[in-house]
Amino acid sequence: MSLPVKVHPNAIASSRTLVVGGTSGIGAAVVSAALASSGSVHISSSNPDKISAKIAEFKALYPGAPPVTGTAANLSDENTLDENVKNVLEEATKALGGPLDHLVYTAGDEFKRTPLSAVDPKTYFKGWTVRYLSPLLFAKTLSAAPGTYLSISASSSITFTSGVLSHKPIPGVAHFIGWAGAIEALARGLAVDMAPVRVNVVSPGAIYTEMLAGMGEAAVGSFGQGTLRKSVGTAAECAEGYLFCMRTGFLTGEVVKVDGGALFA
Repeated sequence: MSLPVKVHPNAIASSRTLVVGGTSGIGAAVVSAALASSGSVHISSSNPDKISAKIAEFKALYPGAPPVTGTAANLSDENTLDENVKNVLEEATKALGGPLDHLVYTAGDEFKRTPLSAVDPKTYFKGWTVRYLSPLLFAKTLSAAPGTYLSISASSSITFTSGVLSHKPIPGVAHFIGWAGAIEALARGLAVDMAPVRVNVVSPGAIYTEMLAGMGEAAVGSFGQGTLRKSVGTAAECAEGYLFCMRTGFLTGEVVKVDGGALFA
């Protein structure tokens, strides 16, 4: 006996999503994808001017779409991190009219290849604060107030970001990639601790963003040749990985690789 075919649901429609790091690159593409799927979105980044400009851009791109709002926050200072994380969540739930359905975290600092002998602990600790400690404190704040900032349901999700370099390193990144492995381990632990809320990670490969473009055409070409399709990915292509994590209610504790086959090239 076969089961009846049903109309495929749009799991993002009418959802509330907070995208931390949503003013550029992959984060902005996730915002765009969520709005295109009729979800409302709150953006957070460190620069209020960028937030205002990006909100205006999205409203022009999707006239009549659900709300897109934003809050600026500095997530690089561990001394104010608890306070700033809580403020972002409070502003997001207030602006969107209720608890979030999804949290997507794509924020990060500049990628720099550096000889191991030249690593400056103070400089790179800031990177760990933004890329690992801040996601951990978002999870902590959500857990400390169940249902206040994030709906407690298997349809709710948290999606973090790691990177292909943690699985296939290149010279000069040893100091940089530790957080990526750590965030994947954190997600597995949080998937257990925060169930039924789902926690996953997207591991992007070489994606054409402002950061990658700033490295120059030669670097972009080199990264592209390191994939099976011989080109870098687009931010929109990568955003589909995050929407997959958001939509798929039977997915948790996993790492979704969007890297053009870089691990096999």
